[in-house]
This record gives sequence, C-alpha cells and structure tokens, in this order.
Amino acid sequence: MGRAAQTRPPPGAAAKVKTAHPTRLIIVTGVAGSGRSSALRVLEDLGFYCVDNLPVSLALNVAQLAAAHLPPADKIALGVDPRERLFFPSWPRAFDELERHGFTPEILYLDAADEVVARRYAESRRPHPLAEGGLSVADGIRRERLALAEMRDRATRVIDTTATTVHELREIITAAVMGPRSGSSRMIMGLVSFGCASTARRWGSISFSTCASFRIRSSCPHSARSTARMCACTAM
Repeated sequence: MGRAAQTRPPPGAAAKVKTAHPTRLIIVTGVAGSGRSSALRVLEDLGFYCVDNLPVSLALNVAQLAAAHLPPADKIALGVDPRERLFFPSWPRAFDELERHGFTPEILYLDAADEVVARRYAESRRPHPLAEGGLSVADGIRRERLALAEMRDRATRVIDTTATTVHELREIITAAVMGPRSGSSRMIMGLVSFGCASTARRWGSISFSTCASFRIRSSCPHSARSTARMCACTAM
C-alpha cells in the first residue's frame, strides 16, 4: 500500500545497454605496407578503442563488450586483413552479424602502388605475410589483392598512400573520420627552462637562449657599479 508499482521485465528478456550515442565501428584494412598500422595509431590518438590483427569472427564479441562497458566505448577501430588466414575468409558473414546486432561497420581501405609496397618491405627487411613457400614479395602482394578484392569494393573510403607521408596520412584520416574542420593541425608545445652553464641540453627539438644585462649597485658609496649578465635557456 502506498508504494509505487514496480514493473519487472519478463523472464528471459535480455538487458539492453543504453548509450547516449550509437557505437561507431571502423574496420581498417588494405594491402600490407600501405599504412594500416599508422592508420590505427591515428585512430587511437582520436579516442578510438583499437584492436589490430583481430580474428574477424570475434569482431561482434569485441564490439558488444566495448558497447556494454560503463562508460561505453562509443568509438571502436578493428584491424582486419588476410594475415589471419584461418578466419579472414569468413568476414562477409561476420559483417552481416554485426549489422544484425545494430553495428554498422565503416571500412577504411588503405592502398598503394605495388612498387611502393615492395620498396617499403625492402626497407623494413620484413617478409610479406602472404609470401610463403619461396614466393616473392610481388607474388605475396598479388595474392593479398585477390583476397581483399571484395572488401575493397565494399569500402566506405579508399585512401591511396603511394605518395603520402606519415604526417599527411594523419591529416587525411583525421579529416575523413572527424570531419574537415576537426582541428587536426593542432600543435602541442612544451617549454622547459634551465641554466645553460650547468645543465646539458639533452632534450627538445629546438632550443634558444635569452640574455639580459643589469647593474648591481653597491652599498658602499666609493665602489664602482658592476654589470652582471643573466642567461636563461629554453628547450622545445
């Protein structure tokens, strides 16, 4: 009596996680050597929860766990590519499961010219993940392109990094994900002041010094004024 009636959910009803905004899910893929790892690092800096080289069959589990966390992770980025040979062929079914559960994956596909990818692998001195059994890097690139052909067709955005630096790629991805006016060009600057004569400058990309001269007046009326010089150094 006098107590408000409490409505209980029916038995077996699954609890739904309430989120202020729908979870954004980005799939980062593309040919090896095109900048996939760099793209994931950019997304991580933008506040995304990132998992690289994830078996695609676990994509739904990761998305649900992140969305159910309190506070929920409303921005998720998953690195999916043919390196995980056992599970990658099942990616269409995994993406269909994501959409059935309310997640809309955006596919960010990174690409580069074959000769550029081959040169990058030569510089890193790492074997291509699909160049097995004595295959060359060129053979591995061709096998990878065949495996990724359908995913490239479904890509939300294709980014060609053939003539792109790491810094330019950061700008491109930030603008593509957060919008063209997202403030991606912001700079964080730290200043450290120290005594030049006693402290070695072992840090900072830029250093400069500021010197000032001043006179010291003696309490004795017969003594001459002396001039002192003070220097301060700053490293950035």
